[in-house]
Amino acid sequence: TIDRTGYLELTGYKYDNKKGLVIGADKYYLLRQNFKGDYSKLAEITYINLSLAQCKAIIYNYEIIESKIQASNPIANEEIYHDYTVSDDLFISFKSKFGSSSQTSSRYIYFWINGEKFQVSTYKIMKKLVKFINY
Repeated sequence: TIDRTGYLELTGYKYDNKKGLVIGADKYYLLRQNFKGDYSKLAEITYINLSLAQCKAIIYNYEIIESKIQASNPIANEEIYHDYTVSDDLFISFKSKFGSSSQTSSRYIYFWINGEKFQVSTYKIMKKLVKFINY
């Protein structure tokens, strides 16, 4: 593969008195050209179903990890990673990058699905998970 792009799609649902969240993880690969003008792409799409309890656990564990990050004493420009296994299909890694002060300069969460990494703003994903739980 030469180039790859991807995105995550979150879809909440209610069915048979149960609430769940489906994560669609799409990765697109631009393949090597077999002939001039060949722009073939390979699409790899994975769907993961999370229960309401798993979504709540992500938020709960994020709060614990956040307190550990705030209690740490990082050096300038240090990046700290904390990991959490949500299910057999989903592993997440929280990243905090510190600047010259103790304030966090950027935060990301990485969703690892089928060995592929998807980077998402921690603020945005937590906001969406809370919205889903209150749905």
